[in-house]
Amino acid sequence: MSSFQGFRHMLLPGEDGTIAGLTDRERRNREIRALAAIAIDTSRSMDGDSLAEARAGIDDMLRLLRENPVAAVRTEVSLATFGGKVVTTPFHDAAGVEPPPLAADGTTPMAEAVLASLQAIEQRRAAFEANAIDVHKGLFVAVTDGRATSSKELLAEARAYVRRMEESGKAACLFVGTSTADFEILEYLSVRPPLRLRDGKHRELLQWCGSSVLAISVSMPGDTVRLPDADDWLVM
Repeated sequence: MSSFQGFRHMLLPGEDGTIAGLTDRERRNREIRALAAIAIDTSRSMDGDSLAEARAGIDDMLRLLRENPVAAVRTEVSLATFGGKVVTTPFHDAAGVEPPPLAADGTTPMAEAVLASLQAIEQRRAAFEANAIDVHKGLFVAVTDGRATSSKELLAEARAYVRRMEESGKAACLFVGTSTADFEILEYLSVRPPLRLRDGKHRELLQWCGSSVLAISVSMPGDTVRLPDADDWLVM
């Protein structure tokens, strides 16, 4: 079980027609926000069924959030892929998320994806706080089937960023690996033990991500949130 706390802070309007990073429409929605950033390995080794399952899982996750009337106005999702390069989508409500193409290619720049995703959470949190909108602790999930090809320097930077986000209460960071993943690197990056994904269960993992952020979104600051069971994808 995890406790997700919200708080508020005020800043001045920006110069671009938004107020501290939010559009007028986003600012009018005063609901507490729940943020989920998902980073998916799309390196060459992911070609085939794994990527097809991940595509289906993203669709399932977004459909679940769109169809729940509370989650639809409280949740925002950012998606990142890391295969040769990192591609990220900005945070948006489930109805407006445009998933990046999932095509297997290249190496595994995992540290770069971690840094991009956590920076996105931190910046989005700051925008909400600046507009006096409560925001839950963010959820970051990275899933990989291989070994990171990032430099030692970037891996160390990502590791430090994970710890800073965890210690500040801004995000809970989960690292998930398949049977072929390098768990030594995942253990290095993560504050908590990395999770093992059953082979062929990318779709179930992403469905769990959707159910988890939904559970967070319907809670209130100070509530203890019990995340859904992960029996259908987690190797115990």
